[in-house]
Amino acid sequence: MTQNTIVGYGGHAYMVCDIMKSNGQKILGYFEQEKKTKNPFHLTYLGRETDAGALDILRNNHWFVAFDNNHFRKFITEKMLQMDIGTPRSIVHKSTLIPAGLELGFGSMIAPGVIINTLCEMGNSVIINTHATIGYECTIGDYAHIATGAVLANNVRIGERSFVGANAVVKEGVIIGDEVRIGAGSVIVRDVESGCTVVGNPARIIDKKNK
Repeated sequence: MTQNTIVGYGGHAYMVCDIMKSNGQKILGYFEQEKKTKNPFHLTYLGRETDAGALDILRNNHWFVAFDNNHFRKFITEKMLQMDIGTPRSIVHKSTLIPAGLELGFGSMIAPGVIINTLCEMGNSVIINTHATIGYECTIGDYAHIATGAVLANNVRIGERSFVGANAVVKEGVIIGDEVRIGAGSVIVRDVESGCTVVGNPARIIDKKNK
């Protein structure tokens, strides 16, 4: 019987495990660089995902990359996609409110209490965390993370690998570039260029990556 395997086993992975178990999905075990001493879900250590024996396990079961760091999640996912093992599954908690026909990219996680409105587009390996709300016609890019309690009003665009902090609010129609970091509780009322870190109400730029 096909089961689930977890790549990475830390704080974010614990939420992934909880969602899978709440949905009645069985977990075969986890891949990590070494066996973890902390094992709250009593999972079997399967070795490293790059070990010789891992290939058959990954090909014959579902797999999910469970890192909340956007860049590292992208790095691991892209490395594994080169292993000819298919694409990672997406997981959606049973308590979420999402429209019929919503198409998630591969490897995405939708946490408990999330609300996603109609005509939204979700990229690959996106994280929508607990009780976040996504308005209609929003677009969320690959490897982005919308944190706990964040609110995106309608027609918001979030770029690839961007992070929207806990309880942040993004005004209707705002465009957020790639690799943007939005601080917790911030209120975004205008577009934000790629590579910026913004905080406050209204949000202001406190850092910007050199291009």
